Amino acid sequence: MSRRDYPALPEAPAAAGTVDGDKLAAAVVHASQASMPEKEAVGNLEGFRGVHVAADGDHLAVSASDRYRIVRHRIPWTPDGDSGGELLVPATHLADTAKQLAGSPVRISFTNDVTVACLASDTLTVTSRTVAAAFPNVEGFFPDPGKAVGWMRGDAAELLEAVKRAALVNDKPEQAITLAFGRDQVTVAGGVEGSRGASRLDVEAVDLDGFTAGYRPGFLGSLLAPITGQAQIWFTTPNKPVLIQPVDETGAATNHYRAVCMPVRLK
Repeated sequence: MSRRDYPALPEAPAAAGTVDGDKLAAAVVHASQASMPEKEAVGNLEGFRGVHVAADGDHLAVSASDRYRIVRHRIPWTPDGDSGGELLVPATHLADTAKQLAGSPVRISFTNDVTVACLASDTLTVTSRTVAAAFPNVEGFFPDPGKAVGWMRGDAAELLEAVKRAALVNDKPEQAITLAFGRDQVTVAGGVEGSRGASRLDVEAVDLDGFTAGYRPGFLGSLLAPITGQAQIWFTTPNKPVLIQPVDETGAATNHYRAVCMPVRLK
């Protein structure tokens, strides 16, 4: 195609602020894994196929959901003014773009033209079509820790490894693994008999003696993966979603990452 016949690229609007490219890439790539596959995100589910990026003061909220998981990262950013904004970009496209821009500051533009997203570094500017639907309002689906019947706190890496070991003895990827609590321990087990591939971990648990719930290992593992150090999980009932957050050095749950995982009904 000759240069004169090549379609004109959309003009990049003024940037609304700047964010660290590595932090943006880490958040977007992880969130994209929790988005709904495009072949399933049709009709009124179309908004689930994107990663949602929204300005919230001096932070960006990066969110995604497939209705079984909800992921929200909060990363610092420097806005150029007081105005906010949001973008909803197809998950795979935004993940690829964020990885390309990693390693340097990234400028993000929020415009009234909801059909185009623009991210730029000093050497690369990427424009992308946005999802022609609103991101679902998932805020009300984050469980209230104050209404939990109990919670556990433990090493996220150890729990993740236990989930992976339990999944190895499952017959199918969607088969549930179980978390069973008793006396400051959690037993993570897979397999149809419930005892194969079991790992018993020492954790801090409050009001969970005798509590058992099941989760898809791929979903639960994906939500634990970004957490370094301690993770805290709040439980309500075996059939209601759990809230997962990192814990800082003082033992308090931090707000820079929150995730929700739906359980699997056990027979």
